[in-house]
Amino acid sequence: MIARDRTVTATTSEVERRQDALRELQTRAEEAARLVAKGKKKTQQKKNNDDNDDGARRRDRASSSNYDEERAVRSPQEVLLLQREMLDEQDEALDDLSVAAERTKDISLAVNDELDLHAKLLDGLEDDVEDTRGRLHLASRAVKRMMRRGSNCRQYSIVALVLVVCVLMLCLIIKLQGP
Repeated sequence: MIARDRTVTATTSEVERRQDALRELQTRAEEAARLVAKGKKKTQQKKNNDDNDDGARRRDRASSSNYDEERAVRSPQEVLLLQREMLDEQDEALDDLSVAAERTKDISLAVNDELDLHAKLLDGLEDDVEDTRGRLHLASRAVKRMMRRGSNCRQYSIVALVLVVCVLMLCLIIKLQGP
């Protein structure tokens, strides 16, 4: 069972720690959203550029009636140039893939950090629940014991006296806090 000396100060510090954790999570979520939006925008621009390039190539090929014949009669320099262009396109595609993989890695690291933080928060919550469960058990045993003792007027008188003292102290505190 958890020690009882973690009452008000532990609760206040826990609230502050959780608020700090929440602010940190919100910041990370905004950063991840920015990265995803940036990646989507870049991917969309690349797709639009590729679509425009593909359309132009198709038009060029369609306009040339002897495309297959020209392709078969290319010189070695033209073949090398075509191969270089294809390699450059592949390099660009690999660079885009690398950027996407890096973004995915960054997002997964941020999610992992958030999961670790949530696990720590749940551990703290579990400790608090266990402490409260113990206190509730003690209180319910005390109530059962008092109810078993029956209709003893003396106990009811003591409870009533304690309530009256509490009300008087509350009134005194309110009055002292006034102007």
